[in-house]
Amino acid sequence: MERLKRLPWRRLLALLVLAAVMVAFWAQPVQGETRYVIVETGSPSAVLLDKASSFAKGIATLKRDQEVEVLDEKALADGKTYIKVRVKDGDKTLEGYVKRVILGTAKVTVDGEGSETVGATGAAKLSKGLNQGIEDDMVKQDPQKTGKAIEQINKLEAARNKELGGDAKNPDPSKMIESYRKFGQDGRLLEGN
Repeated sequence: MERLKRLPWRRLLALLVLAAVMVAFWAQPVQGETRYVIVETGSPSAVLLDKASSFAKGIATLKRDQEVEVLDEKALADGKTYIKVRVKDGDKTLEGYVKRVILGTAKVTVDGEGSETVGATGAAKLSKGLNQGIEDDMVKQDPQKTGKAIEQINKLEAARNKELGGDAKNPDPSKMIESYRKFGQDGRLLEGN
């Protein structure tokens, strides 16, 4: 017990607080910093939004590995964090918001095993998901069962995309975002309703 009293608790606590602040500051994007979109182009998250909200209006579709410039960060009460970014869209420069989780510090690369990684070292593995290479490998292992299952999933995805008003084969994520926005309006979940 005497040993515990002699430990410099205040110094330890101060060091822990300082370390926590440094980690939090280090993890946050810095204004003017370049980040990259790390989700697939067809993902509902790959949309530039007009405001920081789950029910915001889509401004433009983002592409995987697209470069964005960080302008600001906005944490919402529900725990979601949005980053205000500037992005080139053809000959236009647009500003809007994206979910923080869709941005990485490096472009996505695919290693020899089909795993997607961020950065040259590949230290941060992305969720594999079912990209075409992984689907093909799964079908090779069990063509009858897996092939039928993937075919059903593809049909379901195509039907969902068509239902949302998009192209069945190449979905437009802005259409998905607009359907979420309509849901929010119909359910009086948006401000002003």
